Amino acid sequence: MGHDFVFTNIRLPEDLHRQLKTRAAREGISLAEIVRRAGKQYLLTLEEKQEQQDPQGLLADLRRDSLHFLQQRKRDWEEERTDLQAQREEFRSKQSHSGRQTQKLSLSEEIVRSRENERQ
Repeated sequence: MGHDFVFTNIRLPEDLHRQLKTRAAREGISLAEIVRRAGKQYLLTLEEKQEQQDPQGLLADLRRDSLHFLQQRKRDWEEERTDLQAQREEFRSKQSHSGRQTQKLSLSEEIVRSRENERQ
């Protein structure tokens, strides 16, 4: 494993010792490995608790999460703005085209009327 090991003696209640030996045998590992894993898990749990209780760590997490949230909202807003601009341009184009049609129709109607007036 590449680890330097230190030998130590610990006292365990008999029932805990028996349960750990049984579990180690089921998993095919040594009792020492069970104790090492338990020790690592204990330290990880302590670190997690300290991080949760660390106001500076919580504040840094909050800042990071808030920044991510705001960046995402900005991207969403920019996409929505682009979509709205495209819709507005499409509407204006249709409106302009419709206006030209109306102008042509009005001009055509005037020509027809003036010709009718000339005939009378």
